[in-house]
Amino acid sequence: MADHFESCVTQNLSHHMTIGEREAQILSELEQDPQEVKKGHELWTVGMRPDQLYTLRSGWAYSYHCLGENTIRVLDIFIPGDLMGIRDATLPHHYTTAAMLTDGIICPFPTGRIKDIFETHPNLAMGIHASAARQQAVITDRLINV
Repeated sequence: MADHFESCVTQNLSHHMTIGEREAQILSELEQDPQEVKKGHELWTVGMRPDQLYTLRSGWAYSYHCLGENTIRVLDIFIPGDLMGIRDATLPHHYTTAAMLTDGIICPFPTGRIKDIFETHPNLAMGIHASAARQQAVITDRLINV
């Protein structure tokens, strides 16, 4: 993998805010440990402690809730640039399972890194919040349509 790349997270958050050079550098640090994953790879499961969050560099992923033995309810679809697991970051455990829909590249990072960003970079905190709010709005629309 190339050492230099344009951060997917920076591209995503730039839809919600203006990102300066220092902020772009901080966001790119969330993508420093890329890992190739295969379709079906589970990122987290219900009940796991949310110690890791993920950026999605390539591929698609989704979160879902099992309703029965062979029935799931898809709650969220993640595309490159999305921060995955952010809604559960302050909870004691995940309420959903998340898995890859396609082969892709994820970048795990400790949940505490988001806390650091929120404390030291309020502009980035607002951008991350706006991105999470957009994801939540999509879920709300799905629930209304059901």
